[in-house]
Amino acid sequence: MAKIEQFKGLHNVSDSLRLGFPWLATANNIDITDTGAIQKREGYAAVPTFADAGEASGVYSTLDFQRLYIAINLSIRTFDGATIHALTSMAPMYWTEVNKQVFFTNGTDSGVILPDNSVMEWSWPTPSAPTVTTAGVSPANTASGTY
Repeated sequence: MAKIEQFKGLHNVSDSLRLGFPWLATANNIDITDTGAIQKREGYAAVPTFADAGEASGVYSTLDFQRLYIAINLSIRTFDGATIHALTSMAPMYWTEVNKQVFFTNGTDSGVILPDNSVMEWSWPTPSAPTVTTAGVSPANTASGTY
């Protein structure tokens, strides 16, 4: 096995199968230092792993790329894995952002995530059924029908 002492850089012109080990055919989100070492580009981090990882039903990044939310395993989590809201359904999650507030719904669960990652309820309660009373008229004297 060849030992790589120093990376030569990015070479994306020739066939990558014909390049030697010191050349990179792709270099996404990395920097090659002046000494030939590879390091992660500033501002990029590995995706966190969740101990109870499952299938995500939705992922949303804010418009300024400062916050990331993942709907996974009946919860909404932040990029660092902190649970900020419990869910009751794994239905696909839909998201939108207005004034740095993230609105989410999957048809069963809904809410608003504020910039500090607190979650506020987002719903309109069903109003109580209206009642009809007669004003000084005996119910026996009223015509049938819908009022």
